[in-house]
Amino acid sequence: MTTIHKKAYPILFGEVLSGRKSFDLRVADFVCQPGDTLVLDEVSEGSKKPTGRSITKKVGYVLKTKDLDFFDPDDVQEHGYQVISLLPEASSSLEALSQRAQEVRQKYNVLNAKDGHGKWGGKEYAMGLVGDVGELLEVIMAKENLRRGEDVDTKLAHELADCMWSVLVIANHYGVDLEKEFLKTMDSLEQRIAAA
Repeated sequence: MTTIHKKAYPILFGEVLSGRKSFDLRVADFVCQPGDTLVLDEVSEGSKKPTGRSITKKVGYVLKTKDLDFFDPDDVQEHGYQVISLLPEASSSLEALSQRAQEVRQKYNVLNAKDGHGKWGGKEYAMGLVGDVGELLEVIMAKENLRRGEDVDTKLAHELADCMWSVLVIANHYGVDLEKEFLKTMDSLEQRIAAA
């Protein structure tokens, strides 16, 4: 497998970094095959000098436009091609989990109101997350035989789900696109590891 370096302008580099752009369109003047590593090196718009930032991606499917003989040449001449990014189903799964978390949050709001308590905000959700992490740590200690515990695997799954609920609710409360930020953070961590 080959490692290929290609330049990328900031606007397109940023789209890849955020996870919104999951493809790369290039003149086919180099060999690129599935399994190769593509390193996008960001360059400034004017001087085309490297900014020092780069993103490393694994090459999946490769299609060269000269292989596309099933389009009507007149249609191509009139409309051109369009490249469509296909995101993994995981994005809609996270969306569904987030939606479910909000439904449960609303039920907690109703319960709190019935008990004479106010609606929780970001501070309360954050304190709840800290409590959940503490309970998770206790279960992990039992899993690692550092303390006693029963039905540890079930409790571990439950506490992880509790923590995830809190994170999803906090992200929604503050308007954070968790999927986008997660992908951006993973790219950033990969860059830090590659530079080490």
